[in-house]
Amino acid sequence: MKHIQTITAWSGFPTASREALLTMLREKFQVLALQAFLIRHASTYQAVAMDLLMAMFDCSQSSVRSEVNILIVQGFLNAAWNEDASLLLFEDTLPSRVDVLSLQLLEKELSEANERVKDELYGEKREELKGNKGRRTVGVFGQRSNLIKTRENKGRTGK
Repeated sequence: MKHIQTITAWSGFPTASREALLTMLREKFQVLALQAFLIRHASTYQAVAMDLLMAMFDCSQSSVRSEVNILIVQGFLNAAWNEDASLLLFEDTLPSRVDVLSLQLLEKELSEANERVKDELYGEKREELKGNKGRRTVGVFGQRSNLIKTRENKGRTGK
């Protein structure tokens, strides 16, 4: 925050406006830092005390509680307050069945896409290096690329 206060552009603002803007920026930075901390470290901690959050981010109890509640309602944080709201308890969650299946599908699609790209790139380069456009060329991975097959088919039909 000290760096922001030393910006020379602030001198163009009236003193009252400058102080109000700097106070607003300071509060916004505190809230964003609190949110980032909670989202980033939710999987690390089992619980965090309200007093610790208030001290770390120099915020009031009501602002910490409201920001945490917003994160919980929006689904960014899987946590709950204890009975007297002095402790934020993080809940351990395992990925759902849908999450697991979607990750598996994504991995499968990415690996297939990588193989297709490798086949096309290495198969085409191999053809160009050897200069044998009339022969059947095998790519690095033992399969002819779609690009080579297309070129051979065009050559046979006379296009």
